[in-house]
Amino acid sequence: MIELLVVVLIIGILAAIALPQYRKAVEKSRVAEAIMNIKSLGYATERYRLATGTEPTALADLDIEINGSLINPSFLTNGKFVYYINPNLQDITACMINPDKTNINTTPWNTSDICINYWMKQRATIPAGSFTCTYRKVSARTSYASICNPNQAASIYDDGTFLYFHI
Repeated sequence: MIELLVVVLIIGILAAIALPQYRKAVEKSRVAEAIMNIKSLGYATERYRLATGTEPTALADLDIEINGSLINPSFLTNGKFVYYINPNLQDITACMINPDKTNINTTPWNTSDICINYWMKQRATIPAGSFTCTYRKVSARTSYASICNPNQAASIYDDGTFLYFHI
């Protein structure tokens, strides 16, 4: 009987150690997928601009398909991230869905802790054509810093809420 309790205790300790690492690995893979998708969308934006001479105003304008559901011409979700083309700021953003807070039809970046961006136009110190990984400064999840900034470089921009890093 005691041996069984010891085995259950050891399994519990191993699970307590392994589960946070597993969650971090899953988040990293989701962010890596978003980075690939944003880069593809960014390159599709460049092709659109070369072909038409104008900036795209909707995801449907681009010659690329991202797996997911198109909510409206500007929003697409794949269940993990919301992809959004913002013609006013002239950027494309992918923000991780926060199931507790995010209204994916309007403002995913207001409630997300991490976003990936492609900048069609320069914004402050971020040059046009740049890809950035952005995380909320007050986020309790310090794992985002290691995902966005694995080399621990200085941020390229700080808007007071988010820190921006080149990817």
